[in-house]
Amino acid sequence: MGNCVGSCFHGETERAEIIKVIREEDAKVLVYRPPIMVKDILLQHPNCEVMVHDMEPQKEPTKPLDSDHMMSPNVVYHLVQKEEEEEKSKFSPKRLGGEKGVLKVKIVLTKQELAQLLSKCGEKGGSVEDILEEIKRLSIGKETASYVTQSNEMWRPTLDSIPEELPL
Repeated sequence: MGNCVGSCFHGETERAEIIKVIREEDAKVLVYRPPIMVKDILLQHPNCEVMVHDMEPQKEPTKPLDSDHMMSPNVVYHLVQKEEEEEKSKFSPKRLGGEKGVLKVKIVLTKQELAQLLSKCGEKGGSVEDILEEIKRLSIGKETASYVTQSNEMWRPTLDSIPEELPL
């Protein structure tokens, strides 16, 4: 009987401490129980940032909180969408040398393949497209120990059957 008494009062102490987060897109109030960190909320809401809600509108907007920030009860937080930044791509015009479109390519060839490629493309005064086509043709023609075949199945060696000999 003594064990029941302790469980009756347990719920009242937890109700006092809550963390309120106002979602900007629909003004819905999200309620969390401490302890919780900003990164826990960001996992549930990707592409969002958590900020402290200021009651004074004339103040500058607050900066987003760090993901390691421990949220405290009785403070109102805002969940806002991240501002869309320009995507940084490996092939952006800025990285490609502006409008010239310079791109570095690394190609691994054997000496024999290089000599063959230069002899064929040197005769024609070949362009980059011709060289790439010739590289593709060379790579298709040679036998490689590839782990993946054309049909995306795992590569397996072809084994000859071993004849069984009966003991005499």
